[in-house]
Amino acid sequence: EIVGTVQPFEISRIILPAVVSSNSDNPFLFSAKVTHPEGITGISEVILLIADSLGASQLTYPMYDDGNTQNQGSGDVIAFDQVYSREIIGNQVGVANGHYQVRIRAVSSSDEVLESPAQIVEIFSNQPPEILNYSFPDSILTGMLSTTIFFTVADNDGLEDIRWVLLQGLVSGNPSPVFQDTVYNPGNNSAVFQTGVDSSYAVRRKGDYEMRFVAEDRVGEFSQPILKNVFFENTAPLVWDSQVPDTLVLPTASSGLLDTLITIRVKDGQSLLDVDAVYFFSLKPDTTLANNGNPLFMWDNGLPFLGDPNQLHYAGDKVAGDGIYSLTILLSDSALTGKYRFSFYALDRVVQESVVWVDSVWVRN
Repeated sequence: EIVGTVQPFEISRIILPAVVSSNSDNPFLFSAKVTHPEGITGISEVILLIADSLGASQLTYPMYDDGNTQNQGSGDVIAFDQVYSREIIGNQVGVANGHYQVRIRAVSSSDEVLESPAQIVEIFSNQPPEILNYSFPDSILTGMLSTTIFFTVADNDGLEDIRWVLLQGLVSGNPSPVFQDTVYNPGNNSAVFQTGVDSSYAVRRKGDYEMRFVAEDRVGEFSQPILKNVFFENTAPLVWDSQVPDTLVLPTASSGLLDTLITIRVKDGQSLLDVDAVYFFSLKPDTTLANNGNPLFMWDNGLPFLGDPNQLHYAGDKVAGDGIYSLTILLSDSALTGKYRFSFYALDRVVQESVVWVDSVWVRN
């Protein structure tokens, strides 16, 4: 017999905003998980309590577990999952700015009452941040050395109110960013948020982008965006210097499989982070392709060779991340003799394939 776990009557997983902007029309979500041995039928009500710094009650709001369908504005995501929610619009709070004590109260169907410890939420009239000036290159080019980018910001609520500057990349016809990066608040009361970018900033990116720069504060409000067109150059990877034996001798039936390490060097103008796959095709002496015509993938992960067909990434690579990709191949006594032609390729993350590099090995008795 399988016996389910009986959940206690308790309040857990409380999520509260640290701050609420009293002049914002954005919603702020308050939520908590409330469980009971009888499930949702054992819970009569859940209430959000807001008191001033002295503990005097100021506001109460019912909380719901309705998937935001029965009570408009609850902000609940999934109905009947025991997570109770309430969204509050900042400019509808109607209390003075200050620090408030927030508690969650749960009442069971038998009138048992639980109340969470008080947590402090600050209510204040937030002002959005502003980007005063910035520096960002017109192009991200192959081989570009590290260049400092910076954003000078301001906020009437203090520099500590700014969380970060967001760097969003957009392409024509798509209003949503296709990538986003973050320049964090340095935390030293400096108005200059900065970091470095080099050619690796074009990993997964190629062509013209409209960059959108915005500063975000701790309330989640944004500065007016700054727009800039930036060209990202992304060149195909290069493979070279394969290490393949000139000759291999077939093993005997009694000696088992012969393992041989094959390697090739790879580089990419946007760094190895832009390399998606390295592989080769093996043309056998009878002019058919080995591995049913599928590529043989190589690895730069520093993992030893195991010979396990279910763990091909254990390929015998010596050093992870050094740009030398490896694969240990196995030769049986029944393999065809003659010349095997290996065609090596690398593919990057914007689907550019390298020029082929060809090497070969003779297999003899």
